[in-house]
Amino acid sequence: MSIFLRDNTMNKQARYFKFASFASEESELIANPSSLSLESLPQLVKDIKRSSTGNPIGITDAYSCTKKFFSEAKALGIKPKLIVMGHSSGGRSMVKFLEYLKKKDSSIKADLAISIDPVKEAQHVMSEVSGKIMDNVSRDILDTFTPFDINNKKIKVSSKKQPKSLYKTSNTKRWVSFYQRDDTIGLGGDITFGIHGSPIHNADKNYYEDNLGDKGHGAITYKSTVLDKIKNEVLNLFK
Repeated sequence: MSIFLRDNTMNKQARYFKFASFASEESELIANPSSLSLESLPQLVKDIKRSSTGNPIGITDAYSCTKKFFSEAKALGIKPKLIVMGHSSGGRSMVKFLEYLKKKDSSIKADLAISIDPVKEAQHVMSEVSGKIMDNVSRDILDTFTPFDINNKKIKVSSKKQPKSLYKTSNTKRWVSFYQRDDTIGLGGDITFGIHGSPIHNADKNYYEDNLGDKGHGAITYKSTVLDKIKNEVLNLFK
């Protein structure tokens, strides 16, 4: 957001922008695993069910906001441009939102989609991580019965092509994405694991960013070269 408001070139256009932000985390319970309890399980099941059907609350709220904005713009004789941005699991939420938008109103297109280190939904991330944790536990047990060491694997959310979940939707004119594979800390919670973003299938441009350090999943969002590319993409809409 800072590049829209603080950068001198972008600031000239900022008065024409209208911002709306929605939570990409589809279950706040998964965002903080230490808060899970028997009492919270029903809500967790409900959140995951909404996620699996493609209409979590953040998606439906984003659609309502977009629909209202375009209706008001039409009444004023304005033809606005739609920019969709997301970080981390927001990358998957972008896909879900744009598919939901296409189903509800095919007349509205995204002029530009920008994803930063996109990953799948939080529950899928936790499922991938938990499997690797159990694999390491098994290795530790084997170590006690064998005369040689079995090295534990580094736990991380892997970077890989995911054409069925992280892809450019047909109602998006241009999609650019950024991803990294340096991170080892991730969210920095009780369970430490790296988070590596994935490329977007059929994106107009996937940028691989390196030299971000062990906090790469967050650091990529304020890397100067990434911000410069985002700025140029947005400004190109006004040429």
